[in-house]
Parts: sequence; C-alpha cells; structure tokens
Amino acid sequence: MRDKQEGQSEGENLQELEGFRFEMMEPIPAGENPFVHDSFHMGERLGNNIMAMFSNHSHEEMRYLILIDQNTGKRIKIHMPK
Repeated sequence: MRDKQEGQSEGENLQELEGFRFEMMEPIPAGENPFVHDSFHMGERLGNNIMAMFSNHSHEEMRYLILIDQNTGKRIKIHMPK
C-alpha cells in the first residue's frame, strides 16, 4: 500500500468543516509500524497510541496531516484550509 502524494485524487470519504477537509484513509494492520506501510511521510509520535505523519519540513507550509491510531490501525487525513 502506498499513500497518494499531494495533488492526486482524493477518496470518497472526504468531508469538509470550516475549510478543513477530513478524509478517512485505508487502515493499516493494528499495532504495526506505520512506516512499513508509508515510506513517503515523516512522522512524530503524539502518545503511545497516536502517530502524526506529514510531508513537509517545519519551514514549509503544511497542506495536510495524517493521524494514525496504532491500536486500531485507523487513519484520517486532515487537509488544511487554503
């Protein structure tokens, strides 16, 4: 499984709220290392169950953020307002 890079078509599970767009992504197997399934993004652990993944460096504009619940494998992509 490879994640789509910015600019590619978005999934059917896209919802919008106040300019933020939320997209449910294909889950990964529960308990697995997210980097095994996504070698494009960088990541930061936010707790013992949540990983945030992103494509930008801190000096670059962030267009989206991916949150992963490692206990369940569920992933959501949050697109920032333009």
